Amino acid sequence: MAQLKKQKGAKRVIGWSKRFILQVLCIFLIVTIVQVVVLRFSDPPFTVRMAWSWLQSKLAAKQYKKPNYQWRELEEISPYLRKAVLAGEDLRFLSHHGFDFAELSEASKSFLTDKRLRGDKAPLPCRLPGPFFCGLAGVG
Repeated sequence: MAQLKKQKGAKRVIGWSKRFILQVLCIFLIVTIVQVVVLRFSDPPFTVRMAWSWLQSKLAAKQYKKPNYQWRELEEISPYLRKAVLAGEDLRFLSHHGFDFAELSEASKSFLTDKRLRGDKAPLPCRLPGPFFCGLAGVG
C-alpha cells in the first residue's frame, strides 16, 4: 500500500514538472513573438548595449550619457548593407529561410558529444529573432 502511494506521488511530481516546463516554454514563445511583432512596427526604446552601459555607469556611480541614435527607415538603408550585416551574423542567411538546418544539426551534434554549446555561436534563442524579423521586413 505504501509503495502504491509513492508511485502516485512520483507520477504527480513528474506530471507537475512536465506542466511547469511546458508553461515556461509557452510563456517564452509568447513573449518572443510579442517582442518581435512590437519591434517590427516601432523603434526600440533601448538596445542591449544601452542597457549594459547604463548598468555599468550605475555600478561605477558615474553619470550615464545616453547615446543619440538616429533611427532610419529600412528603405533608407542600402540593401547591400542590410545583406552584409546579416551575412556577418549568419553566412548562409541568403540561402535559407530563417532556419539554418545544417548549422542546427551541427550544433546539436556538438552539444550531444561535448555536452556544451560551441563558443563561436550565439545560443539558438538569440539567433532566431534576427532572420524572422528581417524576413518580415523583406530583407533577402
